[in-house]
Amino acid sequence: MRPDSQTLTRAVQARARQARSRGPVAGVCLLLTLASPWPAAALPRASSSASASPAPPSATPPSASDAKPLTAAERLQGLRARLARNRDHLESTSRRLTLPQALAMALERNPILAKAHDGIEATRWSGVAIRREWMPSLKAGNSNPGLVGVQQQRDDTLSVSSPELTLEWTFFDPSRQPRTRANMDSLEADRFLFDVEARSLVLSVQESYIDLQALLALEQDYGELSAMVDHWLPLARARSQGRAGSESPDVDQLLSQQLAQLIQRIDTHEQVIAAASKLAQVLSLPPGELALPAEPLALRGQWTLSRRESIAQGLRLREEIQRSLALARSLRWTAVATRSGYLPTLSLEGSGSTQTNSDSSDLSSEATVGVNVRWTLFDGGILAAKAAAQQQLGRQALRQAQLDRLAVTAEVETAYAAYINSQIVVDTASAQKESAQASFQSATRSFQAGSSDATTLLQVLANTRGAVEAWSRAVRKHNRSVVALERTSARWPEAAQPLLRNRVVQLEATRGVDPAVGDDSAVGGDSAVSGAAAMGDDPRRRPSVGQTPQISAPAPSPAPAPGLP
Repeated sequence: MRPDSQTLTRAVQARARQARSRGPVAGVCLLLTLASPWPAAALPRASSSASASPAPPSATPPSASDAKPLTAAERLQGLRARLARNRDHLESTSRRLTLPQALAMALERNPILAKAHDGIEATRWSGVAIRREWMPSLKAGNSNPGLVGVQQQRDDTLSVSSPELTLEWTFFDPSRQPRTRANMDSLEADRFLFDVEARSLVLSVQESYIDLQALLALEQDYGELSAMVDHWLPLARARSQGRAGSESPDVDQLLSQQLAQLIQRIDTHEQVIAAASKLAQVLSLPPGELALPAEPLALRGQWTLSRRESIAQGLRLREEIQRSLALARSLRWTAVATRSGYLPTLSLEGSGSTQTNSDSSDLSSEATVGVNVRWTLFDGGILAAKAAAQQQLGRQALRQAQLDRLAVTAEVETAYAAYINSQIVVDTASAQKESAQASFQSATRSFQAGSSDATTLLQVLANTRGAVEAWSRAVRKHNRSVVALERTSARWPEAAQPLLRNRVVQLEATRGVDPAVGDDSAVGGDSAVSGAAAMGDDPRRRPSVGQTPQISAPAPSPAPAPGLP
């Protein structure tokens, strides 16, 4: 007959008491007893040898279930310690920099400026190649059958040597001057591009620095709010001592809030690392090294120009517009140079050669000199079509300049509106923060006096957290709007211009021989650039960094030669 539940329970409890003082075999029997629906008498008993010699308690290591579980406070303390270690690691692998130091490091290290400068140098050397066409060329060669060869004359085979020298000087080339002008305008466009890259780099450093400041300020505020919850928790435990149960609802709520705050701090710390990595990328720091701001988050200076003045300054000085105009002029001069291919070129050419053979000891020589003309009378309109295509590309660049003006206007409008609104938001966030702080202090006093509970505290805490977040966002938006106005209105930060000039000096010092100087020394004086220099376009003229020269409207293309398509 199957035993009832009470009999089975009493048998299991008795068996468990007997197995406490026995060895491992008895433990197995206990497991079988607990798993079987039959009384313990129906199961095999442990052997007498096993029960007679139980293992000493010290010989059996304690199991994981015997360890005392960690309390919520102990778990929280361990998690905070891990976060603190991560924070210490970030500090140890980062360098603290002020904003001027960060700008100096970016302008000195970031390869984007060197890349733009390489483009300038490439265009400069292209101009050198055009100007060196003024130099005569000397070529060595030979006539048939070669420098040293054999020649068959009737039944005789002769060994023949016939070296030859040719000197050529193209002293009139109608396309050379337009090509020089096109190169000068292209060089000017590359210099404007250098300024564009420098301004964008400065803005990237400023925005990354401001974003990191805001995140660090937010992380600090979260830590202070977490410290206030730590201050409330002992008060809640003291109030719950006279109540029944292990913990009061206030203690449970505060413990849950501590864990939620820790998760929020971990997420913010992850955002800090990502922002520090972005700043390190802009600064071109070595791998594994990060950068952190040495200055706390604070409001930047005010913008003094009006909206119309800001737009006018941006339209006057923005390098994007000037670059498009320079490219348009360069393309129009390129079209003129292409059309000049229908005009004749004049060159002075002289040659001299000698010839000897194995059959005679006589040395025969020959010398010629004369003026050569090369004139493309008809090519089916190929050059005219190429010139028309280049002319259209120049018009396209002019349309791009118009689009750039519209884009600059929109950018200044957007940045100025963000600046005006940020001032209102900053004042609002400041008032919200003051109100939240007063409410926070009042709620703390009420909780200490016992007239409020943790629910009220957590509501006030949420409002305070929202206030500090709003303040951080407002200051960040204000500072970003100021630097955006500096960028869109083409105003250099106070510390940027001398740093950029130093960078240009470094790049000039590391590029080797100055192409313009090398070219002048080769041709003697300024004769090689007489055409360009006479019109005020000497390629050695370099505008100072940060000062945008005034660009006039594109010069009209010269009329084509009569009879040209």
